Amino acid sequence: MPKIKVRSGGQVKLPAAILSKYRLEDGDLLDVRDVDGGIFFIPERVKLNKKRRNAINERLWDHMEEEASEAIARGEVIGPFDSLEEALKALKTARV
Repeated sequence: MPKIKVRSGGQVKLPAAILSKYRLEDGDLLDVRDVDGGIFFIPERVKLNKKRRNAINERLWDHMEEEASEAIARGEVIGPFDSLEEALKALKTARV
């Protein structure tokens, strides 16, 4: 798999094979999805079918679930609360 370098201002140059495969041209927009261990670039004009969209969403969900489990293991959780007011008060004073 080719490697790319992050340049000034966060710019990256995609490999020619990727540009060709997805017919990307100057000015094309990419949807960027942040997932632990990876970054998804999805060309805006590419319409994801339900199966591909579900696969991406499943990976994102798995990542969020893993992050939550790790936070719980580190004790970075607050609650439970007996009321909404109690929860909101705790959130306002929590150190993030």
